[in-house]
Amino acid sequence: GKIEKAEMRALDSGYELEIALNLRKEEQLDIGQYEELGVKDLVEIGIYDEKDELIRLERFWMKAGEKQLIFKLDQRPAKVALDPNLL
Repeated sequence: GKIEKAEMRALDSGYELEIALNLRKEEQLDIGQYEELGVKDLVEIGIYDEKDELIRLERFWMKAGEKQLIFKLDQRPAKVALDPNLL
């Protein structure tokens, strides 16, 4: 999977981070040939500040496809990582 978009908005009390994900898994059948597999995985999202320190870590069970997630944060986010601990 991959993060398609991440947008941050300042709120009166903190920040809102909206993330668009596209989750999929493929199995290589032959050179240049892939088959898409069904996904129902535990996905981890890590949100980091400007010092690259973790400010939030969330886990979700997700199926394949496009997903939208919204996080309310006290600290300003600088980076988002999908599967930061390589689950």
